[in-house]
Amino acid sequence: KSHERFEIRLLMMHVLAKLISCHELIVMNFYPYLERYMEPYHRDVTQLLIIVIEACHKMMPPEFCQPLLMTIASHFINDKADPDVITIGLNTVREMCR
Repeated sequence: KSHERFEIRLLMMHVLAKLISCHELIVMNFYPYLERYMEPYHRDVTQLLIIVIEACHKMMPPEFCQPLLMTIASHFINDKADPDVITIGLNTVREMCR
């Protein structure tokens, strides 16, 4: 467990996502770690979704990003969500699939 403030953890996630995308690394435990923060009304949800998009690359096996994709779809893209939340969720899924 990490005892750092969330802002510090967010910065570390940004650095890891950049490293993963630049060097096309496959870090299996990073994606489930991101999953726990995927709530539409989280304070830094846009930053977290940017991290998700940065951490996805074309060499990553689909089975690593599928649970994260399903979490985003179930929490952001549903009939009970606000239109803004649905838009953010759809744009994230679109960028992940590029």
